[in-house]
This record gives sequence, structure tokens and C-alpha cells, in this order.
Amino acid sequence: APAASPGPNGSAVAAAEQEQETLRHKIVQLVQRMVAEAEEPILMAKAAHDVTQKLGPQVIESHWAGAGTFKNLLMEEEIDIEIAPSPGYLYDPRRHQPPTAAVEEAPALPAGLPDLIARVAQATGTPDLTPKQYAVLFTAIADALKQESYNLTTTSKTVRDLSIERGESISRSIVSFVLKGILYRGHRFSRRDTPLSLARHFRNSVVNRCQDTELELTKEDLKLMDLWFLSGFKA
Repeated sequence: APAASPGPNGSAVAAAEQEQETLRHKIVQLVQRMVAEAEEPILMAKAAHDVTQKLGPQVIESHWAGAGTFKNLLMEEEIDIEIAPSPGYLYDPRRHQPPTAAVEEAPALPAGLPDLIARVAQATGTPDLTPKQYAVLFTAIADALKQESYNLTTTSKTVRDLSIERGESISRSIVSFVLKGILYRGHRFSRRDTPLSLARHFRNSVVNRCQDTELELTKEDLKLMDLWFLSGFKA
């Protein structure tokens, strides 16, 4: 008897997997071409930005074709490209001198902060970004607002692109959550917004959301909340 044909759900899953595999192949080919044409090692953040510009929003929306991050995708593929540590460079060891950037470990989060982040993220859906990532995000929002008036669709795209340029692959859904969170307390975006003022607005919004969901916050928790959203600017 002939084999049963896959149902519509199976076909959709197979098509999605094929689409992701095709995207992954395109990203790898593009990166290989960039490195082959480069006279010196390429900053990984710049390469990631160029990939998203050339291949479109599906790169971020698919979480780098299912790999999660640009770096993960490259490490999963067997390609003749080396990845140098912080701030991250791509190079061909046969053609390029390895970059001499110092290895810089990500700073450990203060005691108690990982637990607070996990509790707040679970209760309110607040993205569990690190303090440094939030600093990049709030800076990108302030810069985007200086370029154009606020509009959720265009501003979220601009902020996502600026974040990628600066070495942080932050999805549009996360950007949109933060933008809506700042608006939640009645703030109106303007060119006068600074990264720190935006961080404070969002911090207060998250505290309000915790109260709405009846997540109790101690005085120590509130101090940790400041560290989470405000300390990344000092790093």
C-alpha cells in the first residue's frame, strides 16, 4: 500500500524547517563571502548587522534560523572561519592575523540579581536581559527617537538594528515589550528622552507590573531592580 501522505500540520512543519535551513545556508554563504573579501578581521557585530540588512527581518524573527544567536549559528556550522573573543571578530586564519583584543569576561551579576530577574520575568514577562544589554537597548531607543518620531513599528525596527550594530542581538518583540512598558506609565516619547530617563521609566513600569501581579518586592529587591536596569551604563 502506498505510504500515507503527511497531514497539513506535518507539511507545514516540514516547510518551516526547510525555510529555516535555507535561511541558515544563505547566512553562512553571506558571512563566508564577507570574510573572503575582507582585508582584515571583521567585527562580529558589524557582520551581524550587515546580514540582517541584506537578508531582512526574518533573520532576527527566526532567532538566527533557530540557532538563537549569530555566534551560535556560526559555531554550529563547519566553516573555515575563526571567532576571536570579546568584542568578537570573524577572520580566516589562512589570510588574516588573529585579532589581539584582550579576552574580556562578562561581569558576574550581583548576588541576588539572577533570582530577582527570574522571578520578575516569570511573573510579568519582562525580558531577562542583562544590565549591559538593557543599557544598549535604552541608548538605542534614545538615539532612534532623535532620528524619528515614535511609531511602534518603525521605532522597534530602528532600535533592533541599532542594537545589532552595537553587538547585542535583541529581537523586535523584546524591543516592543520595553517600548510598551515605558508607555504603560503614561510617558510620551520625545527627542529629549535620555537613555537613563528611559531606564528609570521602564524600571518604574516593571515595579508597577509586579504590584499588578501581586509579586511582593522587598526593599532589597527594589535596590536590585535599580542594579538591573540602571547599572549597565557604568559597565
